[in-house]
Amino acid sequence: MSELGQVKTDDKSIFKALGLFVKTLRDCLDIVPMQLARALEQLKASPLLHSPDLRSLIELNLEIHQQWLGEDINGFTPYIRHDDLRKPDATKLLQQWAKNVFSTFLGHLRHKVGTVSDPAVVVDLRHGMLELWFSNQRHLTGVDTSEVLDGVRDAFNNRLQDLIHQHCADLGNVASAISSLLERWEAGVSDACPTMWDHAITSTDYSSGGQVLKEALLIRAYGRTAPVDAVSVAYAKWLIGIRSLEDVIKKLREKRWMDELDDLDDDDDVLENKQILLSEDDPRLLQDTLQEGVEQTFHKLRHQMRLHTEDLQAPDDFSRSPTAGHKSSFLLRVWRVFTSGVPSSYPNPSLESTFTRDLQAQVSKVVLHQPLIRCERRVGKISHQHQLQARVLWEGNPQLPVLPSPYAFRLLHDLVRSMAGFGADIWTPQAIKILQQQLSQSLAPVMGRFPEGKTTVNGHGPGSPPNINQVSDEAEAANNSHPSNEQDNADNDNEEHSDSKEAQPPVPDGDAPNEPKGPSGQVVRDIRIQRLFDTLYLQNATGTARSDVNDALDHTQSTIEEHLQLSPADTKRLKKSAEAYWTRTKLLFALLA
Repeated sequence: MSELGQVKTDDKSIFKALGLFVKTLRDCLDIVPMQLARALEQLKASPLLHSPDLRSLIELNLEIHQQWLGEDINGFTPYIRHDDLRKPDATKLLQQWAKNVFSTFLGHLRHKVGTVSDPAVVVDLRHGMLELWFSNQRHLTGVDTSEVLDGVRDAFNNRLQDLIHQHCADLGNVASAISSLLERWEAGVSDACPTMWDHAITSTDYSSGGQVLKEALLIRAYGRTAPVDAVSVAYAKWLIGIRSLEDVIKKLREKRWMDELDDLDDDDDVLENKQILLSEDDPRLLQDTLQEGVEQTFHKLRHQMRLHTEDLQAPDDFSRSPTAGHKSSFLLRVWRVFTSGVPSSYPNPSLESTFTRDLQAQVSKVVLHQPLIRCERRVGKISHQHQLQARVLWEGNPQLPVLPSPYAFRLLHDLVRSMAGFGADIWTPQAIKILQQQLSQSLAPVMGRFPEGKTTVNGHGPGSPPNINQVSDEAEAANNSHPSNEQDNADNDNEEHSDSKEAQPPVPDGDAPNEPKGPSGQVVRDIRIQRLFDTLYLQNATGTARSDVNDALDHTQSTIEEHLQLSPADTKRLKKSAEAYWTRTKLLFALLA
């Protein structure tokens, strides 16, 4: 056992120690009891100096020196008192010795294998030891083969299980890295990602091939910011370790021992089941351990991601959590990295989780915030106008809108630009659906506000039958809202300035300029008709026009139709016009289309 106890030895010391153990057993079985008893009998049969072997020694030179020896020396015959060993007794003593020595060997083997950190090396050692034992064990009668085999299997299986637990637990380092990155998040730095048209792409040397360009494009297309890249590298390193374990288990399963077992004793049930034990039971044990470890690790990771998601729930006041949207998009990209590289040993390859919907809803809420504020302000301005500027663009008989209002088009434009600011890669079909649902819910109260005024039905005055429900809700002013950047502030100021000029009607004689009158009844009706078309157009953008499920915008549409009481033909015409215009313009809003 000193071979295994050495400090600086390679893995060959394990095989050398086992070889010495096997050789000792074989020698003992050959010598004890027959050869040893026969040699002792021959030693007592004749005088020692008469032995041919002894007389053949040149060093003694007995042919010359024997005449000078005394008679008592020349006739000396060895007499050794001993009890002749019977074969059962010898076998019993050998078994006791072998058991004690093999127990010591296993202790040193576990210690030696415990210093090996590469699973592939552990498997190679296992194969080498078992092959060495199998090639000699048929000559070792009296030794309990099952105990030796079970001891060796347990030593290597325990080490492989320890390595599996260690590799699985390393995913906790990835979770810790995510927490650290979120704590040290810097707005404008951590979420910075070079654009597709960055100068660095055009100035890069591509003389060695297009791989550099491909990687640069992938980084920009998939939002591979520095935090995402750090997590991706750590996860890839963990995944390599897990896949190496899967390869090791596959190697164990494919190993065939039948060639080494052809000449073994067929009466030994244990030997007949070696193929099952070594190539089926052991791989199954390790596979179950790996699956359990990976499942527990991903469960902890999913729980950690859930906690981060709950911490990032944006409050109504977005100034309290200005980075919530970008942190949520970071977590979505990180989870995409996890789902794109799930190890085959994980029982649920899809790795689905409900918190991804919460993250997508969080990003959608941030994305919709500023565009909805601007839209509400623009709708409020239209409600105070004394004439509908888009009225001259109506077509048909009767004349009906064929184009949406500028605020509807600008809303979608601002929305797509805000979505692009978070990266096009996070807008999966599920994320788009969540955004459309939130957009529909948020637009319903905005599209349902109308100005006060005397209404008319089909151009008639107030003496006509009251088929229109008077709406007394005044559009709320949104002058205290804050655009997201300086350019938006400038655009909004220009809009307010131009709209204020257009909204100032001539002051008739006798009317006080500080007492503005509301729009006329016909203007109110025109605004509602245009609003109905805008609602239908936005329904196509939100996907509700093609859905059987009624949402808030559907209710707003029904309310406006009830107020207007248009003919079914006119209503159908409006819907077709809105759908046709969305078909022509949807590619301008590709992320929504």
